[in-house]
Amino acid sequence: MGVGATTNTARQRIHNQKEIDPQMKISYKTSGSCASRIEIEIDNGLIVDTTFVDGCAGNTKAVAALVRGMEVSEAVRRLKGIACQGDTSCPDQLAQALEKAQSDALAS
Repeated sequence: MGVGATTNTARQRIHNQKEIDPQMKISYKTSGSCASRIEIEIDNGLIVDTTFVDGCAGNTKAVAALVRGMEVSEAVRRLKGIACQGDTSCPDQLAQALEKAQSDALAS
């Protein structure tokens, strides 16, 4: 990886951190998935903790464990559009919650 790539990666991380308040807790009411709500904690653009209320315990715990420590934008990129029963899923709802947090942070 060249110096330019490192600089671009660092710039992207700084940009991502500016998209979301340094510390943020979100409670998101889901729609169309087994989980009824998602509780998310974000610190400096990284997902610190995620808890799904209801839903398939094994799957939601696995998704929560996989996104822990991940940049918000990366989680959105990986999870957005995943469908389960219908046109959404618990992972897709998490992506939507994270996108909403980003847009709310930018609006304020």
